[in-house]
Amino acid sequence: MDTIKKIYIQIGTIAVILSLIYSCIPTMCAYYRHNVLFRNCTYDTLFIAGSHINNIDSIEGLLFPHYNSQCNDIDTAEIYLWDNSNSRKLFVYPDSLCSVDSNYLYQGSGTYYFFLIKWRDAKRYSWNDIRTKKLYRKWVVKKDENGEFDRNIRYQN
Repeated sequence: MDTIKKIYIQIGTIAVILSLIYSCIPTMCAYYRHNVLFRNCTYDTLFIAGSHINNIDSIEGLLFPHYNSQCNDIDTAEIYLWDNSNSRKLFVYPDSLCSVDSNYLYQGSGTYYFFLIKWRDAKRYSWNDIRTKKLYRKWVVKKDENGEFDRNIRYQN
């Protein structure tokens, strides 16, 4: 009888611990489940803006870095893309991950446009100068037959 009681106590303890652990995980899992990760495969620190339309004036937002960009050593005090002070910390280091919301990415025609703005250009020039002088590169991705995108961001020739 004592053995059975100990087993029930152990099972109950394990159940409580697992429920506590899993109560924290859905928030993290939902974040990663609803985001598509991309890798900056260039040698530059970039602001990576995305759009469903092939026009830099149609940018709908910046991709989010997957590291704590608040703890960096790059001076971003003078950078304001789209007159938005929140954008200045959303740069992506070379060979680092960034993400976009999957619900947003997968809507539309299956073609997505990334506008790659080098950090040093964002530091030196205004948003209007970046657009008019075309101080950006473009990377276009299309869904493949499996509905996936090439996730390695690089410069196109």
